[in-house]
Amino acid sequence: MILGTDLTGATSVTFNGTAATFTVIAPTAIKVDVPSGAATGAVQVVTPTGTLISNVPFQVLWPARQAGCPRHVTRRARRARR
Repeated sequence: MILGTDLTGATSVTFNGTAATFTVIAPTAIKVDVPSGAATGAVQVVTPTGTLISNVPFQVLWPARQAGCPRHVTRRARRARR
């Protein structure tokens, strides 16, 4: 969910440059699916009145079982569950 003002008419939402599927559900809210391949960085929303850029970066975290996930991340996740 992206919250803001004057979001009606948004034409684009990106996560560090990767396009996302979204629906404007209110003038102050956008329902958005984080796209596959999204990377840590700014979220941008293009509206008829300008481009909004997040003031805090969106952060991608490694899922513990994702292919290519470093072993130390998986080990930490297992330790945390004990």
